[in-house]
Amino acid sequence: MKNMLENVKFRAIIAFLIVFSMLISIDVPQLNAAETKVTASLSVDRKNAKFTYNVKGLDLATNNYFDLTITDSSKKTALEKKVDLTSENVTDGEYKSDDISLEDLGNSFDTYKVSIKVNETEIVVGSVDFTIHTEKVTMAMKGGKGSASRTVNMTSTEAATDVIAPGANNKVSVYAWPASETENNARAVGTEQDLANALTWKIDLNTGDHVYGNWNAKLVLKNSDKKVSQTLATATFVVSPTQKSMKISKKAAYEKKQSFRINLSKLKNAFGIKKVSFRIYNAQGSKVATLTAKKNAAGTLYYKDVTMKKLGYKLGRYKIKAVLTDAYGSIRTLATTVWADQNKKVGAISITKKAKTGKTEFKLSNAYLPGYIKKVKFFIYKVKGSKNTKVDILTAKGKKKNVTYKVVGKNESVGKYLVKAYAYTQWNKKVFMTSQTYKLSKKDMGKNGWIYEKYRGKKYKFYYVNNEKQTDLTKVLKLKNLLNAFPL
Repeated sequence: MKNMLENVKFRAIIAFLIVFSMLISIDVPQLNAAETKVTASLSVDRKNAKFTYNVKGLDLATNNYFDLTITDSSKKTALEKKVDLTSENVTDGEYKSDDISLEDLGNSFDTYKVSIKVNETEIVVGSVDFTIHTEKVTMAMKGGKGSASRTVNMTSTEAATDVIAPGANNKVSVYAWPASETENNARAVGTEQDLANALTWKIDLNTGDHVYGNWNAKLVLKNSDKKVSQTLATATFVVSPTQKSMKISKKAAYEKKQSFRINLSKLKNAFGIKKVSFRIYNAQGSKVATLTAKKNAAGTLYYKDVTMKKLGYKLGRYKIKAVLTDAYGSIRTLATTVWADQNKKVGAISITKKAKTGKTEFKLSNAYLPGYIKKVKFFIYKVKGSKNTKVDILTAKGKKKNVTYKVVGKNESVGKYLVKAYAYTQWNKKVFMTSQTYKLSKKDMGKNGWIYEKYRGKKYKFYYVNNEKQTDLTKVLKLKNLLNAFPL
């Protein structure tokens, strides 16, 4: 009997264990988004700064709500709410949200992550780009350095279907400030315009700070609703006087007046031109004169005639700088300089010996003095050892535009000679030009001795010494000795 009871007890335990194991092996349905195949998607309208999202695969029998979470780029929650699901907002398992605006997210231009949680399962719906596309914006400044009027162009690579910044009331302005100052001193130089993918401004730099040199500029987007002020793009530009050319003119009319003309053409300055002066320096860097320029009727040329008198009648090279006084009294020295060559050009001496006539031609070629050469004197020296003895001075008068001065002199005797050429300015200053040595031999002396020549149709015998016909033959015929031998 006892054994029978123990057997029944054992069988009861085995039966319990079998039933228990069957119970724990039964699969309990787990409701999750994957098994219910819940999906979600976004539709973003950047132009109007809003978006919607759709959730599909919902089953109202198991899904009666989900949690919506929107976070910004710093993972800070911008919007969080529970969305109840009913037969009124779910159709065929799909939920369509109302518009969610940038204003709903706190009016902060940013990238937002949208996610929902359905039955403890998180589904990332997508990313909403409500940022300002500054990387697609470029800024260009057009206009000469000396121009007050500049053109500012804003362009972008933004698609035609998209916008640089989402939402309404986005305005863009141009700001500028001198590079020598901080950005805090930036001021608006262009009218405010509604944001677009391409914009143009005409600005006038003469309405604010009158600072020369490098400048910075920027395009600034502002939105009063969102309390936003953001730089879209930057550029640099330069403000400085410019000119087409600065040249020296030495026309005949100026040479006649012993002067030259400085011409400064097409000068421009953003801050106006009150006066232009020319500062003249000698080759040693010392200032010689400051002369105020004149302006032609068209206003395209500033010029000044500089006389040798203004330069103290000193020959040399002169460096000239143009100095501008603007409409506000600021003085600027232009970067361009020019040199006026008021030096002599020594030229070259050529010597032509004329043996038959016993003469020599001296010629100075390619010589120049400012204001033309008045005359040239050739000083002739007989050279004997280290001693030079002056034997003659020959003068050649100058003419306008003359580049060659020549004169003929008589050969006095054989030997070595030195000729020095001196030119005289119109104000009678003697200027050494160049020199040259030459030799005269017996053959260069012309006629010498008894030579037959015709005189009134008949031939006569004449006596020459160095090409000079001798009229006194006392020495030649030794008549003095005969007279001494036979006194009367």
